[in-house]
Amino acid sequence: MHIHRFFDLKETTPSVVVVGVLDGVHRGHEALLAQAVQMAQAVQPAQSPIARAAEDTTAGMAPSGDQVPIAQVLVLTFERHPRAAIFGETVPMLVSPEERVSRILTACKDATDIPAARENAPDVLASSEAAPIAIEGCEDPPAVLTAHENGPTVQVRVLACEKDLFALTAQAFLEELYARVNLVGMVCGTSHTFGAERVTHASDAARTDEVTRVKPPSPVVAGTAQNTGNPQRLQAWAEARGLAFACVPPVTFGGEAISSSRIRRAVAQGQMAQVKAMLGQDFSYIGAVVPGEGIARQFGRPTINLVLDPERVQPQNGVYAGFAELKGRAYPAVINVGNGPTFGDARPRRMEAHLLQPAPEKLPPQMTLRFVEKIRDEQRFATPKDLFEQVARDVAVAERMLREASLWA
Repeated sequence: MHIHRFFDLKETTPSVVVVGVLDGVHRGHEALLAQAVQMAQAVQPAQSPIARAAEDTTAGMAPSGDQVPIAQVLVLTFERHPRAAIFGETVPMLVSPEERVSRILTACKDATDIPAARENAPDVLASSEAAPIAIEGCEDPPAVLTAHENGPTVQVRVLACEKDLFALTAQAFLEELYARVNLVGMVCGTSHTFGAERVTHASDAARTDEVTRVKPPSPVVAGTAQNTGNPQRLQAWAEARGLAFACVPPVTFGGEAISSSRIRRAVAQGQMAQVKAMLGQDFSYIGAVVPGEGIARQFGRPTINLVLDPERVQPQNGVYAGFAELKGRAYPAVINVGNGPTFGDARPRRMEAHLLQPAPEKLPPQMTLRFVEKIRDEQRFATPKDLFEQVARDVAVAERMLREASLWA
């Protein structure tokens, strides 16, 4: 996957821009992306700086007859969390950059199929008919998934975490962005911050015990310090340049705004039902398949082992019901995460899956594990025999959980 330098960007296509890490591409991010797609379908590309410059140079000339191109959605995300580059913090991520790009493109493609995104769009966008979307990857030629000459493309640029980028003040960042991207609009969330002087901006999430529907973007509250890189500053800057702007309220769950950090905590606590509600899908972990010690096989419970990535969020130690995806097929599985204390104290942490259906004879180099529900905490048993008697009970519980959830017929 190609990593771009911000200062090398040169986007000439009229663009509606979303900037952020978007780790996990959760339901709040989906709301942002749906709004960006709607804006790209409704905004007039003639508003862009390049179009205005072209109008100035062609004043008085006969029209060429060429159709004005529709705006694209341009998502600027980062190869890792900016805190890792700015403060040297370790910030394990929910998904890899490659997975994030894939989920962003999928969310944008699905945006026109979300009635709430159209019904709750602001008045300026309410009359816009959803056009099919042409999806373009971050480095390959355009891959048109739904052919339509008037449909917006979606481009994702994964940016390098460069200290000179993060050293820019909010105003300097906006001017640099304006110079490198043919902007026609920007979309952000209410907690969005940017610039070297960034501060935390209070969220105005609605209180509710369930995930809310996407609400129409509303004007942001005035009165915040002008030097702060936040939605108020961004709105004023965009309006001064005649750009479209939308600030999307947060999607909430359990009375709190959904955020990537909140989902990371839920994963680390083994709360997989909450993770799915906020993420919109099961937590998944992709890793390289490696040989195990063969102990489980001796007791008739062979497992497939994964390499753990320190840069990825990992579930709490314990036993889970879920699925192992191999060669495009999902196998129901009992997943174990932990150190295997029954076999000693100085063992490395591992992640392994016991499939509840026959595994393929030749394993692929990678496997994806999907975590549906936690069965129990990790335990130390007196003997391996006791452990595998418990594993048999875990298998029965996993089968029941997956069938009751209608995930396994």
